[in-house]
Amino acid sequence: MNRQPYSSLYSLLFFVLVSLFWSGKVWCFDNDAERQIAMLEADAKQYALTPRQILERLDVMLYADDRFSPRVDRKTGTYWVKEGEEKYLRSKEEKAWMLKRALKISNFDNMSVEDRQRFSKIVDTHMIGEEIDKLETQQRQLDSAADIIAFIDEVTRSDGETVKRVLDGTISPSDIQFGATVLVPDVTGKKIVDAVGALEKAGLNIKTRLTKTKSNAQANLVFAQDITAGTDIAKDSVVTLDVYILGNDDIEQLNAHLLAAGLPPVLQGRLYSPTLVPPYTVGRKISEAVDMLQNSGFKILTSITKTRIKSAANIVYAQDPMGKEVPNGSVITLSVYAFDETAAQEACSEAYGNYRTAMTGYEPDLNEGSIILAQAAENECWFTERAEKHYAKTKKSYEKALTEQVHAEKLCQELFQEYKEKMASKGSPVDFSKGRQILSQAQQCDWFERAEAHYVRSEQKYQNTLALQEDERLQKYCKDLAAKLDDAAEQIRQTGDISELNFILSSSQNCDWYEKALVMVPCLEGESKGMTAYRNGDLDTASHWARWGKSNSCAYTERLSSLVKEKKADRAQQALAEKEAEQRQNYCHNLAAKFDAAAEQVRENGDIAELNFILSSSQNCAWHEKATAMVPCLEGESKAINAYNNGDLDTASQWTRWGKSKSCSYAGRLSTLIGTMKADRDKQQHCRQLAQQFDNSVAQANQALDSSVLKSILASAEGCSWHARVSALIPCVDGEYNGFRAYNSGDMPNALSWSNWGKKNNCSYTARLEGLINQQITLQQQQIVQQKPGFWETVGQGFAKDLEAYNNKLSAQMQMQTQRYVNQAIQQQFQEKDAKKAASRQPLQQKSMGSPPPKTRQPSQTNSCAHIDAQLLAACNARNVPLGESLYEQAGRMGCNLSPATDSCIDRYIDEWMRSVGSF
Repeated sequence: MNRQPYSSLYSLLFFVLVSLFWSGKVWCFDNDAERQIAMLEADAKQYALTPRQILERLDVMLYADDRFSPRVDRKTGTYWVKEGEEKYLRSKEEKAWMLKRALKISNFDNMSVEDRQRFSKIVDTHMIGEEIDKLETQQRQLDSAADIIAFIDEVTRSDGETVKRVLDGTISPSDIQFGATVLVPDVTGKKIVDAVGALEKAGLNIKTRLTKTKSNAQANLVFAQDITAGTDIAKDSVVTLDVYILGNDDIEQLNAHLLAAGLPPVLQGRLYSPTLVPPYTVGRKISEAVDMLQNSGFKILTSITKTRIKSAANIVYAQDPMGKEVPNGSVITLSVYAFDETAAQEACSEAYGNYRTAMTGYEPDLNEGSIILAQAAENECWFTERAEKHYAKTKKSYEKALTEQVHAEKLCQELFQEYKEKMASKGSPVDFSKGRQILSQAQQCDWFERAEAHYVRSEQKYQNTLALQEDERLQKYCKDLAAKLDDAAEQIRQTGDISELNFILSSSQNCDWYEKALVMVPCLEGESKGMTAYRNGDLDTASHWARWGKSNSCAYTERLSSLVKEKKADRAQQALAEKEAEQRQNYCHNLAAKFDAAAEQVRENGDIAELNFILSSSQNCAWHEKATAMVPCLEGESKAINAYNNGDLDTASQWTRWGKSKSCSYAGRLSTLIGTMKADRDKQQHCRQLAQQFDNSVAQANQALDSSVLKSILASAEGCSWHARVSALIPCVDGEYNGFRAYNSGDMPNALSWSNWGKKNNCSYTARLEGLINQQITLQQQQIVQQKPGFWETVGQGFAKDLEAYNNKLSAQMQMQTQRYVNQAIQQQFQEKDAKKAASRQPLQQKSMGSPPPKTRQPSQTNSCAHIDAQLLAACNARNVPLGESLYEQAGRMGCNLSPATDSCIDRYIDEWMRSVGSF
């Protein structure tokens, strides 16, 4: 076959596209329709266009050029076109496509009843009518009719019977009601209050336009309504009323009338709006846009953008604001294209170069050339007309060459298949005459030279075979080799090892099946390489050998192609599953982190709402069941800790036992805390009992002047909060008891020693004890001074008895005071202890006290008498009569024998005293 200047792949693609186009399966819309729909979709998002505004723009867009739009009779739904303007109408398919796209943009489900009826009228005008019958072929008519049936069914939400009636022309889409309808009442000439009441009673909404008047008779009267009375319209539609108000009236007065009638005031937006929606001017010339906006009372501000497209010059491409109500007289900004001739020339020069690149050379790019020509025509470039002629000529030549190439390739394939059947089919006799005839027709095919060589070899082998047919040995030999041939072929498929097959072929050149087997070898090798690549996962190589096998008419092609296609689909599905798994893993990982934070929140405040929300969102996560099982434990832990913190150990123990029965991890830790708190409470109870026992024992200790019982209680109160403070007082208590025991026994020196010790250690009993001792000494001195000479023993004995009675009385008073003091001190300590229960349990720092004097022990008789004798001798020598008399009396009570020195001193003192008495 002759080599053509176009690739077979490109030719095949073009052939398929041409076939689809001529079969009516591909509809090509112009770029303008797609561009306008794209602009409509963008504007709807940017400016939040209402469904009404989208439908108004759609009504104009359904014509290829609104400057030549047909004149429409809205009542009948028909339209007519001037002669010569038919080329500006869009096709039936293009209109259906644009209607569907606009319906999706405007969101049909959210349309009001009025907007749905408006859309139905647009469909009626552009889709239903005689135009259906003008389709070119019966097939196209059926396709379009089916498309329109589905479309109208979607729009009207009606049954199939209603759609058929629409297509038959029995009813129009505008006759299909989307909701309840009402008749508009006549309110012209009525008071606004009555008019509003009548319209609202009919189920209609109201807007008002106010006009001032100087006539009292016209005030608050409706003089016009925008929808004629008796019109059947959808319920909840809006009726606008024109109302007169007096020149000196204001809105407040009108509101007073409305409020008096139980109606809402006009400034709430339902009855009156002081704003207007600017006219939509996008796509219009700037002069038309300015006229439209100025006629509506708006001011205009323009923004110029240069363009190299001449047809776009002076066209408004954007408007701000748009699609929303603004105060009348507002400034509207219009964005307008201005033609840039320099840029247009540069664009044309660039387009010319691109066209030459695309359309000249060995293989022209018709698709790219068509796009460039469309741009050049839009920019009105100087080379457009000449290039269009060149393009048409090139396209015609290309299509002709392509057609010839397709026919030639098809013929070569048919001849090759026929040659194989006649010359290389297994089990069929070789037809050399037919083979030669086929070769004579296939001299231009690319397989001709190989086939001709094959023919020569086959013919030669055939002759040789004829010569050897008589040889039975050769026949048996070839038969054995033929049996081995199938095994060798299977070995090639499995392992790719061709050595055995080559050996068989080299040994079978004289066999009649040799040429047929030789033709099989390339396909076997291709199948082996393709299957090996497939098993190794190299799908690209496997696809290559599948295509190679198809081009060489090998039998394995379809099976290998199917395997490769299935493998690719499995890989794509696996990749998608892996991606979804990764996304799910990341999602679950993030939820797990949030779950931990929510679990901590449950422990802190018992709020489980966030945790439940996370669990409801993690049902597909691997940890969901485990986390769900944790929730009861988290709730139990929260309740147990809350009870523990509030001191409710019974409830806390109950939740701890519950947690242990559910194997919750918090049970052991909380059980330890509860045990510790219970031990602390038991210890506190023990300390309180000891404190009470101590309080009860104070009176006993005071009575006996013995602190041993108090010390015994303190020894058992080790670790109590009050132990350190009370223990610090015990030395003073011992000192006080020792001092008063010495005082009671008359051992004034020992009592004075304990008084001094208490003063040194800041004990409070010191002042009382010292006062008692001083009183005792003063009384003794007074008694000695009052004695009369000559009556020493008598007076001394009487004085001693009186002094003893006085001491006993004073001792009883002192004991009572001491007991009260100790009781008050201990009571004060326990009050301080109770007030500081919540304070730190660290032991108080006690003031260091001096070492107490040695404990009082009963002196022996000898030591006491000697001590008194020495003190009495010292008092006598010092002539300290009160002290001497006291010591002398004490020695007499104890039965002490005075030393000679003491007796001598006393005798001398008495002699001196007697002499002094005698002098009187």
